[in-house]
Amino acid sequence: MPKEGDGDPEKFRLIGGCKIHMTDRGNREGEIGYYLERESWKKGFATETARALLAFGFSRLGLHRMVALCFVENRGSAHVLEKIGMTREGVLRKHRLKDGQWVDSYLYSILDSEWEALQKNGNRIGPVERRS
Repeated sequence: MPKEGDGDPEKFRLIGGCKIHMTDRGNREGEIGYYLERESWKKGFATETARALLAFGFSRLGLHRMVALCFVENRGSAHVLEKIGMTREGVLRKHRLKDGQWVDSYLYSILDSEWEALQKNGNRIGPVERRS
């Protein structure tokens, strides 16, 4: 993910990463994940990345369902997942160990039929304009 630049690769630097993990091939389910350095938050990068992951998972991999997890305290990531059309399914209690403490995570999901409906209604899942 480029942070800045005019197209010159020398002016780009890594600000985060992302993944699609196939959680259940038989049922065509995948999990998306992403992370960004703090100074790149609230600039649209996470939304753009998450949308691109959904587009790839549904259109290229033929997935039926995609899920994502975020810590309950991570309101920014929860907002991103809701913004891209995912539904909060529930809370996974004491799900991950963070800084020596067990913390809860939200579970989000979106189905291929929901993604297709968003596409038809003009809520495209793909790159978005970045805020400066």
